[in-house]
Amino acid sequence: MGLRNPYRYSFDRLTGDLYIADVGQDAIEEVNRQTASSTGGENYGWRLMEGDNCFNPASNCNDGSLTLPALQYSHGQGRCSITGGYVYRGSALSGLQGNYIYGDFCSGEIFMASQSGSSWSQEILQDTNLQISSFGEDEAGELYVASISGQVSRLVAPLSVSPGSGVYFQSQFIDLSAALRTTGVSISNITTQLNGVDVSEIFSECAVNGSLSEGGLTLRCPSIPLSVLDAGDYVFTMTLTLSNGASVADSVAWTVLANSEP
Repeated sequence: MGLRNPYRYSFDRLTGDLYIADVGQDAIEEVNRQTASSTGGENYGWRLMEGDNCFNPASNCNDGSLTLPALQYSHGQGRCSITGGYVYRGSALSGLQGNYIYGDFCSGEIFMASQSGSSWSQEILQDTNLQISSFGEDEAGELYVASISGQVSRLVAPLSVSPGSGVYFQSQFIDLSAALRTTGVSISNITTQLNGVDVSEIFSECAVNGSLSEGGLTLRCPSIPLSVLDAGDYVFTMTLTLSNGASVADSVAWTVLANSEP
């Protein structure tokens, strides 16, 4: 009970929790969460409440029996109608793991909500020109966003480093590269770390390929010998500072073995 206009709901494929995005009346968009352990019977407040504000009546609307939203946001900045999404359970975007992804139809913004204990925080993941009508999830847990115009896009990392996480041998050479998918910007600084130690000199003489007008840049350092590393586990992180002041990063985990394959 207590839902005004639920627009897209989904189950977390890992926990079974139910997420319901509910379009508000005049001022507030909200996301309601019902845990898999619930026995049912929750009242999510409408039309006594819009979000965590009294609506009708204007005061003394909650006698303690209502279930308030897990998170909400106000109208303004072009926002007016929430489109519910999914809790990310894929593998391609490690920074999204376990977070709820959703959007606003009017502003085109894609949001990410994170839970810490009983509290939720939300941030803008991507500002798009889409009229977001729906999200989708494939078998691998990767997410897609659909516009009412018919366009369907896959959510990808703004920066991706390769080779990806995996097991390699000291006898191998790797083509270390990174693809930036953010358009309309240039790269003002590149930093790289290996297990937290700065190794930015690796990219000091690397080629920059592609063009921003084509949708991104590729940075490539070919034929780096893994023999320069001791056998062990490594986390390689690249961070790009962009001309608009934003920064993007990606990390991969490598296990380097001393012996070659037989």
